[in-house]
Amino acid sequence: MNYKKEYLYKKIVGAKQFLDKKYEDDISLDILTKVANISKHHFIRLFKKAYGSTPHKYLIEKRLKIAKQELESTQKSVSEICFEVGFSSVNSFCNLFKRATSQTPLEYRNTFNELKENRFKEPLGNIPGCYGLIHHS
Repeated sequence: MNYKKEYLYKKIVGAKQFLDKKYEDDISLDILTKVANISKHHFIRLFKKAYGSTPHKYLIEKRLKIAKQELESTQKSVSEICFEVGFSSVNSFCNLFKRATSQTPLEYRNTFNELKENRFKEPLGNIPGCYGLIHHS
C-alpha cells in the first residue's frame, strides 16, 4: 500500500471509530468529512470500499444493533431506546427496525423473551432435531 492510500485509509478508519463512539449523536456527513478531512464524494466512496456500506447505512445498522441489545437486556420503553441510540423519531425508528428484522421492536423483544424462557423450560427443544435425538436416548 502506498503512502497516500495508507493515509486515506487511516482517515476513514478514524471516521468509523468516531461513528462507533458517537453513534447516539446527530452525525451528519459534513461532520464526518471534517473528522476525516476528505471531500464528501471521496469520503463516501472510500468508506463504502472499506466497510461495504455508506456511512449513513453503517450508522443506521450500528444504532439498530445497539437497540436490539437494549431490547434484549432491559425493560426500557421503545421510545427511550429510540432516543438513546440516536434516532430522532420513534416512528422512523420502528419503520427502520421492522424493515431490518421483519418485526416491530416490541415483537422483537417479546420473541426474544419467549425464546429465552423456552430455553429453560425445554432445553432439548432448542437443539437441532437429529443432534438432540442422538444425545437424548
